[in-house]
Amino acid sequence: MFSRDLLDRQIRRRLTENTKVHFLEGGTVTGLLANTQGTAIAGVSVRFRDRQNPGNINEENLNADLVVDASGKVSQTPKWLKKLGYEPPPETVINAFVGYATRI
Repeated sequence: MFSRDLLDRQIRRRLTENTKVHFLEGGTVTGLLANTQGTAIAGVSVRFRDRQNPGNINEENLNADLVVDASGKVSQTPKWLKKLGYEPPPETVINAFVGYATRI
């Protein structure tokens, strides 16, 4: 058995070994970016706050070949897709009746 923290740490460690994967910390995704033809998602808009000067906010567009939304129930993706003119995918809710708990 292992904790969720250990699993997360191991996955992150493995991903850092891949030179095509980059981690950016301290940012908040504020929207999706479409490609120039408007046929695909090509990246995200991110807001970064300066830790030394919290009033200093920097917005940046980041292009990506793959965008993964792992935000769960609070996902803004359907709203952002609509804003770009896309129809959000239908939502499917599945209750697997599985519980989850972790502790150290």
